[in-house]
Amino acid sequence: MADTKKILFLTNSDFGQANAVLAVAHALLVHHAPKVEIHIASFRGIRDAVAKTSNFALQSAPAGTAPIIFHELDGLTWGAAAWRPEVGFAEANDQPPGLLNSAKSILLIPAVMLPWRPDEFLLIYRQLERVISTVNPDLTVGDALFSPATTLCHYLSTNWVVLAPNTIKDFALPSQPWLAMMWKYPLYVRPLALTQYALLTSTN
Repeated sequence: MADTKKILFLTNSDFGQANAVLAVAHALLVHHAPKVEIHIASFRGIRDAVAKTSNFALQSAPAGTAPIIFHELDGLTWGAAAWRPEVGFAEANDQPPGLLNSAKSILLIPAVMLPWRPDEFLLIYRQLERVISTVNPDLTVGDALFSPATTLCHYLSTNWVVLAPNTIKDFALPSQPWLAMMWKYPLYVRPLALTQYALLTSTN
């Protein structure tokens, strides 16, 4: 159809993040096909889940609806990168709660949110660049923890949005007036909110 819109999802293959993408992709196919063409770019670990989601959606979608098109990426998904020993995330999760261990864990947040080495980041970034160029989507949907994707979308100034399983507080706290993040909300939500905000607003 001439008015079909292409929607491209860029996501990690970790199901904590990717479940949101699969759910939205399913809903779009069921309720808006054939006016949408769905693409998902991610790692091999989610390939089967994408196929199952597509097949399930096609059972309820109008006849002639195109299946989800999967673009496989080489490299490490966020979870595999973040749980490497050198990042320190796994070790921090094994520590008992306490003020000192909490402070140490907070200092790890930037590394946990951006766990790829420069060469790994660039490998993923270049692949996503090619996918966007090939698909030429009307809308790109980026996983909030998929920093290569959000960085690329910022750089391209493309038409894009962020999709995450997080609640709005994880993104909105830094925007609250009167420094409310520092006194109104629990300590444990602040570092995540600040880091998410920095990742999503950075143009580097």
